[in-house]
Formats: sequence, C-alpha cells, structure tokens
Amino acid sequence: MRSTVLGVGSGCKDMQGYLKGTKKYVVTAALGAATDTYDREGVITHQKSGFNASRADIEAVIPEFVGEEIWQRPPM
Repeated sequence: MRSTVLGVGSGCKDMQGYLKGTKKYVVTAALGAATDTYDREGVITHQKSGFNASRADIEAVIPEFVGEEIWQRPPM
C-alpha cells in the first residue's frame, strides 16, 4: 500500500528531509495573462487576447522543466 504526503507552504521544502523518493507537483494554470505579483493573487497587468495553447503544445514544453536542478529566480 502506498501513502501520499502533502506538503503545504513552507512544509514543501522540508519534505525532502524526512521522505524518501521524489516530490511530485500538481499544477493548475491560467495561461495568457500576467499579474503584478507573477502569481494568481496579483492584479492582471496584461492579457493576451486570442491566446490558444493545446494540451499537446503544453506537454511538448514540459521536458524543459524536468531533470536536473532548476533554480527559480523569484521577482523582487
């Protein structure tokens, strides 16, 4: 039997310290808009009309984000 552990907030970065295996992320995204905070909680500052990306388009770029360590640079 497999167990699932969910890390929330700062608990996400602590998970590697006490779990074996890898982490998995589940993402829900809205494409075609930018916000002043670069996340879903900010005010929309730019929205592209007619934005259209298929599931295949999105799945085609996923490998660019998988693999070796990726260092994310959060905005100021």
